[in-house]
Amino acid sequence: MSANAKTSVKTNTSATELTTPSMAEATIARNLASYAVLADQNAFAYLGRLFAPKVTVDYTALWGGEPQSLTREALMQQWAGFLPGFDVTYHQVSDIKVELDQDNATNAKATMRFSASHFIKDAGNRDKADANGVSVKEHEDKGFWQVAGRYHFTLTQIDGDWLITSVTLTEPSEQGSREVLAIAPERAATNLAKRQTKLVDYQN
Repeated sequence: MSANAKTSVKTNTSATELTTPSMAEATIARNLASYAVLADQNAFAYLGRLFAPKVTVDYTALWGGEPQSLTREALMQQWAGFLPGFDVTYHQVSDIKVELDQDNATNAKATMRFSASHFIKDAGNRDKADANGVSVKEHEDKGFWQVAGRYHFTLTQIDGDWLITSVTLTEPSEQGSREVLAIAPERAATNLAKRQTKLVDYQN
């Protein structure tokens, strides 16, 4: 094994391909699997714990523009102003691969395939004026948008946990209508407040 060799772990393998991950590999794979679930549950306080204090987010393959470098608090504020605006989001992840840097024990890289489906059930029934100013109903397929592709992560070990320092989206493909994305921010604060009232206070 060369000095620059990497170790890796792959999830979603068949029973005959299962391997035993190290604790570091298991922690990283667990955190990345949680990434999707916590986003769908709008659990931003917990989702933010997966990130380093400063993080770089690169969605330029999907939106254009430039990568963003921001605090994890600012990133959670962005997502909280958007994701709760959907009635349902469903992030599926698979093929999580982790590479530990043998030259620096506190650094790692990881990739995973993903699809993210976004639904607003009444988006197709919203009133919209046509070219003549007459109120019409939007088409129902405007209530769905999905993006799929691959995420690339860099991570660093801080206080015993593996935190995401950068996330880059590549190979994007889309289905549905992007028009639903303009509706979500209008509803995000109200929806999030309602969902917060349903949290379970297990300490009392």
